[in-house]
Amino acid sequence: TPGPWNMVLCDAETAWLIGPRKTEGNDYVADVHKLIDGRSDKDSEANACLIAAAPELLVALKAILHDAELRGVAVGPAYNDARKAIEKASK
Repeated sequence: TPGPWNMVLCDAETAWLIGPRKTEGNDYVADVHKLIDGRSDKDSEANACLIAAAPELLVALKAILHDAELRGVAVGPAYNDARKAIEKASK
């Protein structure tokens, strides 16, 4: 699902809903429940923020790698890790 994604706290305030637009109804791609498995509200919110940022992070990482390739500096462990992360996110 293309980004950008937003996150909102559901009406019952038990989970963060993440997706395009205003994530009303079933129009969301993920949910992060609060207070499960000992996670705090802050942990749940941080996880929801990371998921909501995923499309923009992927675009940014692709641009960084493209720039590295153009400059001839596309080498090393960090470059390889970034390539693997893009592959993982693009399956």
